[in-house]
Amino acid sequence: MLYQLSYSRVRCGGYHGPGCGINRGGMAPLRLSKNALVKARAPWSWHSCTMGTQAEGGPSEDKSALRRQMRERRAMLSAKDRGHGASAVAEVFEAWVPSLRARVEARRVAIGADTAGALQVLSFVGVRGEINTAPLHQVLLRAGARLWLPRIEGVGAIAGYEVTDLRTLRDGPHGLREPAPSGPRIARGSLTALDLVLAPGVAFARDGVRLGQGGGYYDRLLGDATGAVCPLCIGVGFAVQLVDGGVLPSVAHDVRLDGVLTPAGVVVTSTRLRRGP
Repeated sequence: MLYQLSYSRVRCGGYHGPGCGINRGGMAPLRLSKNALVKARAPWSWHSCTMGTQAEGGPSEDKSALRRQMRERRAMLSAKDRGHGASAVAEVFEAWVPSLRARVEARRVAIGADTAGALQVLSFVGVRGEINTAPLHQVLLRAGARLWLPRIEGVGAIAGYEVTDLRTLRDGPHGLREPAPSGPRIARGSLTALDLVLAPGVAFARDGVRLGQGGGYYDRLLGDATGAVCPLCIGVGFAVQLVDGGVLPSVAHDVRLDGVLTPAGVVVTSTRLRRGP
């Protein structure tokens, strides 16, 4: 059925602080200790805003309008807020790893994989206003995880190459910093080896819908991996990119997230992250 939207007003809200915009409604963020939340995010004050979107032809037009407005919202963050946000995301993730590990092991048991191996993570390098993921990648490498970063290998196609030193990344298309096309490679059809995919986006909703840049790279990459075989998928960004469920349009081939990681915490959006210890 054609998605038709003549006019809608998208309500966003959050706690005002560096890179933060957590909504009151929907699912609450995963609870972390005070020490796990970065000091730079205080003080907090509640704020709300309204976004208007207008489209007439269906999902593509609506998504284009939302992308434009969410990019403008993200662009309002100061350089200081962006730096604090990148550090905060790394600290929140580091505090979350023990809880995440239990879910990872449950998935490995379900697919008959070795439960003792290192955490296998496909992440991304932030570009064009996206959050800087370098501090997060340093946390992963220090923890002994195997880190894979994407390389564009054709129109709408990416593959992950293992990276052990972030200084080896090279300039690629669209302003991306990419790994060299050598060493271990993970592509569509071989994602079972991954435990976790950290995905970029322009906006993330509490119902798991992700609004990407429009190239479809991640939806294509994950398109063959469904159910228990699919790695856990977590959106990563500033909390001003988080909106309520039902706000972002989606179609059948869109891959839904299991959670969203922001400087303010982790929002769980699927039962795969809720079940288990």
